Amino acid sequence: LSRTILSIVIPIYRQEFVIERCLESIYKQNLNEESFEVICIDDQSPDNVVNIVQEYSKTKGNLRIVFHEFNRGIGAVRNTGIKESRGLYLMYLDGDDEILSDSLLLIYNVLNNFQYSLDILHGGYTTNDSGEIYYYKNKSDVMTGTEYLCSQSIPSQSWPYIYRLEFLRQNGLLFREGVVFEDTDFVWKATFFAKKIKYINIVFYRYYINRNSASHGNWTKNKTISAMQMFDEMKDFALSIMVEDMKSCEAILNRAFFGYGVEIKRHIWNYSYKCREDIFRLYRPCPPQKNKTCLLNEFLVFKNYGLEQKLAYMVFRFPIFFNIFLTMIHPILSIVFKIKKISK
Repeated sequence: LSRTILSIVIPIYRQEFVIERCLESIYKQNLNEESFEVICIDDQSPDNVVNIVQEYSKTKGNLRIVFHEFNRGIGAVRNTGIKESRGLYLMYLDGDDEILSDSLLLIYNVLNNFQYSLDILHGGYTTNDSGEIYYYKNKSDVMTGTEYLCSQSIPSQSWPYIYRLEFLRQNGLLFREGVVFEDTDFVWKATFFAKKIKYINIVFYRYYINRNSASHGNWTKNKTISAMQMFDEMKDFALSIMVEDMKSCEAILNRAFFGYGVEIKRHIWNYSYKCREDIFRLYRPCPPQKNKTCLLNEFLVFKNYGLEQKLAYMVFRFPIFFNIFLTMIHPILSIVFKIKKISK
């Protein structure tokens, strides 16, 4: 009997005009359909996407639909995928994206060559926007999670990775639910726990950028708070492993801050004083590091920042600056802004 190597999990929600393109990209892979399964998870989509998938499934014995009783969000959908999957490995494919031609066969060959022992396989991707190929120039050696965290580029999306299903379940790895940035801390935690992770120079995924999506749309107060909560989750996780693995702790604190922290928090200056005050009181600054290499990396990045980013860095990186800003400078700025508004 053929074994199910791969479970392809597709969240479906408001994708009636693109879902067939997504499904076609899977079934044009020239793979034995018994070697993979496709799980479409309906998060109570209000459009016709479910009917389209149901019609498509009539000729595909390895495609099934799982229904949520109410709209639970993308984090819950991805968790349902972990629960429902039956393959040795799992990958996520968003319903408006696609898999590139013949790429899954190459991935199958890599997994087979390593006798299905890899916990995570990380590949490249491209976009519909620029067509640029994201290889990340990573090394292709098999590494532990700590080695990978300290030396490789790690995109925060969940879909450039192929995960061994039992690895996810044994480590209790799940996505946070009810938040905007559900992928980021999941990816970093999964990387940390991996005993064997490998990067391959195979572009297998095409990401269609949707400017109106939750992650690409306009920044709002709630979106910014969600981003900060995500960063706090990563920070707390890093500090929890500090005694066990200082290198991984420092890698997460250092690289996560510069990858997401300052860039996210600089949007705060576009909000009203009241919004900023609420956000500041919810956010906890990241403690500075003592590792000389990390500090050097911070300085090299910091010196290239503009004034706005430097201010955001100082306020959100160091507790003392955070407290000074919150208790002294922020109220003064509020008065100045009010005076300027009255003068106009």
